[in-house]
Formats: sequence, structure tokens, C-alpha cells
Amino acid sequence: MFENPPSERGEIAFGLLIVWCIRYNISWPWDGWTQGIDTEDWRYVEMSKKTGQGNAAYWIGVSLIGSHIVPTLLVFFALAPMQSVWSTPRK
Repeated sequence: MFENPPSERGEIAFGLLIVWCIRYNISWPWDGWTQGIDTEDWRYVEMSKKTGQGNAAYWIGVSLIGSHIVPTLLVFFALAPMQSVWSTPRK
């Protein structure tokens, strides 16, 4: 199936990533699954009340930077070292 299958260490790391993803999705239930897509997470409602939803501070600081850019960078830098583990071929 693979030309160079991943090492055992890579398989274990990938399995742990899958377990973490499952745990994360179970521990953060979203009301939208049962109440509809128009239901917003209470944390975002709180943040928009504190900064003002129509305000540029909300859209740039909270929405763009706080909810999109920072989490993306955190995941990227947390998983960047795993590239060498996943790409090392089995011996």
C-alpha cells in the first residue's frame, strides 16, 4: 500500500493524534447539532458583548486573530515536529 510505510513511532504518534481529536470533539459539544445552525457558542456571544459585535475590534481582534489565526498557528507549531516522525520510513 505504501512505498515507504511510516515507522512504528509514526503510527503510534498518529494514533495518539486520533485519540486526542476524538477526546476534543466529545468534550466540546455544540448545541447546533440539536438546536440548529443558528445557535452560537456562548463564548463567542460573551466576546461580542465585551467588544461590540459590529465593532472593528470584534472582527479583527476576536474573530480574525483570536478565533482563526492564533489557533491555526498553535496547531501548526505543535504538529510541525511531527513531520519528521511521520515521514521517517520503516526500517
